[in-house]
Amino acid sequence: MKNNAGFKVGDKVAYLYIAGGIEKLKGKIGVVKMIYKDACSVTFKSTKKYLTPETYAIDNKYLSKIIGQHPDTDFTPHEKANDKDNVWAISIQPAPFDRERTVADLIVNGRIVDTVTVSRWHDEDEYDVGAAAYEAVKKLLDIKDKTAKDIEKNTPLKYYTGKVFCTRDTDVFTKGKIYEVNNGNIVNDEGDEFVRFESFEELNECPSTCDAEFIEVAE
Repeated sequence: MKNNAGFKVGDKVAYLYIAGGIEKLKGKIGVVKMIYKDACSVTFKSTKKYLTPETYAIDNKYLSKIIGQHPDTDFTPHEKANDKDNVWAISIQPAPFDRERTVADLIVNGRIVDTVTVSRWHDEDEYDVGAAAYEAVKKLLDIKDKTAKDIEKNTPLKYYTGKVFCTRDTDVFTKGKIYEVNNGNIVNDEGDEFVRFESFEELNECPSTCDAEFIEVAE
């Protein structure tokens, strides 16, 4: 099929400012994906990173072919894979000439559009195909793991809560007495508060409890 305005698949086109058009497309640059006699299917980049490009069927009168390169018509491998009209696949295998590496290819419509390599071995454990595949896909698709710092920031610390029985007399704790530990805090006989014990073991090991010894008792 030929387009009456001469547009071809792959042409870079501008959406013209004409009354009655799609307001949000005015002035945008896209790529012709399919042609009809009096219209074209045109794909436009999303304004948000990695979101699916948008494709519209547009009458010829709203389009004008542009010459030369334009950043809005250069779709990244990730954007090509996100385009719902494209067929994507990922191939993962050992590197042909370096068995200490793993290679991942991103394939869109039968063509390799991006390739990455990662280490085949890991410091923590021996080689594992699942770990290698996971690391390759993370790098290929720019997937970010949460760092330990992020987890620490978002996860509140948990402190010990429970009842403890004192088994050794001190100046401020009485043998045979039950004390309550609430969210890591314990109050001695003089009303002083010792704070932030994360576990029962830490309570017994901490010098601030003045050598008192405790055992846990039922609630």
